[in-house]
Amino acid sequence: MKNIFLKLKYLLLFELFCVNYLAQTKDTLVPKTVEIKEEVNVVKKRKYIYSVSNRFNDDEKYDVFKFTPSFQIPALTVIRGHFEIVGSEKNKSAKISVYNASNNVLIGIYNTNAYTGSYLLILSPNVKYLFKVESSGYGSIQEIVEVPLKIDYEICQQTIKIKLNEKNKPTLIINNFFADENEKVFYLKTVVDTVKSTDDNITFMYNESTNKQNSNGYSSIDELVKKQLEEEKKKPEEALKAFKNNELEKALSIYASILKNDPGEPFVNYYYGICLLKLEKNKALAINSLKIASAFKDVPNDVFLYIGKACHLSYLFQDAIVALEEYKKKAKASEVDAYGVNQLIQYSKNGSLIMNDPANIEIIKRTVMNTTDVLLNYNPDLINEKVKYKTDFFNSSVDKKRQEKLIVTTNNAREYFHVTYGDREPPNTDIYKNVLLPNGTLGPSQPLSAEINTPYDENYPYLSQDGNTLYFSSKGLNSIGGYDIFKCTRRDSLAGWSRPQNMGYPINSVYDDILFIPDATNKSASYCTNRRNNTYEYTQIKLVEHSLSSSIIKGSFSTRDSIPKKEAFITVYNSNTGEIAGVYKTNPATGLYLMILPSGTKYDVSVESENYTEQLSSFEIPEKKVDFELKQTIVLQTIAKQKSIKLTSYFTEAEAAKISFDNINPKENNVAGSKDKQADAIPKKAIKPKKARRTAEESQKDAADLKTALSLYNQSIYQEAAL
Repeated sequence: MKNIFLKLKYLLLFELFCVNYLAQTKDTLVPKTVEIKEEVNVVKKRKYIYSVSNRFNDDEKYDVFKFTPSFQIPALTVIRGHFEIVGSEKNKSAKISVYNASNNVLIGIYNTNAYTGSYLLILSPNVKYLFKVESSGYGSIQEIVEVPLKIDYEICQQTIKIKLNEKNKPTLIINNFFADENEKVFYLKTVVDTVKSTDDNITFMYNESTNKQNSNGYSSIDELVKKQLEEEKKKPEEALKAFKNNELEKALSIYASILKNDPGEPFVNYYYGICLLKLEKNKALAINSLKIASAFKDVPNDVFLYIGKACHLSYLFQDAIVALEEYKKKAKASEVDAYGVNQLIQYSKNGSLIMNDPANIEIIKRTVMNTTDVLLNYNPDLINEKVKYKTDFFNSSVDKKRQEKLIVTTNNAREYFHVTYGDREPPNTDIYKNVLLPNGTLGPSQPLSAEINTPYDENYPYLSQDGNTLYFSSKGLNSIGGYDIFKCTRRDSLAGWSRPQNMGYPINSVYDDILFIPDATNKSASYCTNRRNNTYEYTQIKLVEHSLSSSIIKGSFSTRDSIPKKEAFITVYNSNTGEIAGVYKTNPATGLYLMILPSGTKYDVSVESENYTEQLSSFEIPEKKVDFELKQTIVLQTIAKQKSIKLTSYFTEAEAAKISFDNINPKENNVAGSKDKQADAIPKKAIKPKKARRTAEESQKDAADLKTALSLYNQSIYQEAAL
């Protein structure tokens, strides 16, 4: 090894001698341009190129670098940055001018996001850049930053801070964290010996005139960087145009790419959340984005309306109520009426109660429904002349005008129950009855009681074989959203109907559930619902008599990244029914979560966290025999560039007793899975998140939330109390 370095040293001295000799004699030589051409195939066959540099040594010593020749365009490094002024955290505005330090070319001028302090840069590796940072009241400060020579990654996290030193003069602190494909991190310091502080009145060393002088001499890598940055700058405008043109899929894709670089940008989160909600893509992710946007007063007030809708559709009823009440405070009365806000609040209140006692059913079959003729989906033996479409005899003037297929049901040709708009304008449907008269003719249509017919739509009646149970769908009563299925009973045809009873979740959903028809044994039934992707399905179910017991699961979530994340949305589905059993958000500081789910059931799980696409897994809760707290851990990780989930359940009493989450420290945020020496050298302060202080308003909200949770707990509404 020593001989090799000696040979390299002599080689270097020889090269320096040659350069010096040529420099001294160039005036005496006749200038002659010699064009050297080398075949591409020869270059391709060349295995390595060697270079000598002292770029990584403070003691001016040289190292030998070995490269592999390539004709590929150099890989650029995306830098996602965050700016702050120490001691003035609310001031997040700065102008960052970036120059190529080797040729004085202005790469670009970038303004940080005034709401989040975030910014996006795209730079090339193996290039030194000069950063000039300007912020109001702090003058301009500059410092040189270099992207490392050899990189196997494309993402860099950067922080820029302005801090007043002991002499009350602003100093610039730039930290870069480069993450490689193995999720390791190493800390790169800026070149501190080039730091210079200037006043606004002093001409900056790389001014606009310098840029103009070099405008014809941009290197290809500078042009590449500029082109890529211009593409990034166009994205917000393109996304908003697509959103306004109702091209939601296109807008969603662009907004998703923007959020990768600035996850906290309020307006991007606002539009992104609306796209997700309207496209029925991912309600949990929509809620998260909309809540981020709602923290900024400049975002439109209807962000709370969208949060309320998304929470309602995700069965997060208490969160929906809070958001909708906030919208009512900010919106006009006409807007509250137009968007049906009060009814949506009532749906959520109903849902809080009904979800606490789920019905026990098994899904037998689901099939895509024929929406043009609802009755064609049902087994003819169930229909059997008992359910038909109305003839003109039963139609009112409004029915005839609207020309819709409305249903009539009977069991013995003595009573007919049918749907009608009546003669009202604006119309809504109610259920009416016609009774066979002694002369053999049908009497006039009479509405059912106000306990059944509400100011909202009632539809899809079905009369049981014995004539003493009436099933129907209603958007009023105590529906949890859209049409819910209800039933009411009576002793005989001369008695009045009982108060309608909601058939419960999961028979009913926050979507439309219609035309419930049981079989002769009342042990199975069929109905139609549009809860899956807003598309109607014909569903056959088995009604199980025994009630369900519930288990409490305490869990811990984290990602196996260099800087672990603790925040995630966990959506749990009943594997048999496909229905949502719960949506849970982990504690962002500890990663802990709490589930309350029926025992003896298998569940599918969807987990989403920052920088991770939806990850799927499953688990099964055994039948409950004794009371103890079940335990569970969920870890998201990247192995060979593939995202994956590891879900581990501790569902026996012995297993659960061995697991404790009590020692989780929210302040801990250690680097996981990395023994890299450079990673170990990262100053803890550089990656240790600050614990956010609660404002007086937030503390009041915390107290109100705790009071609500305790009230729900005392009412045995455990699902909502846990949320």
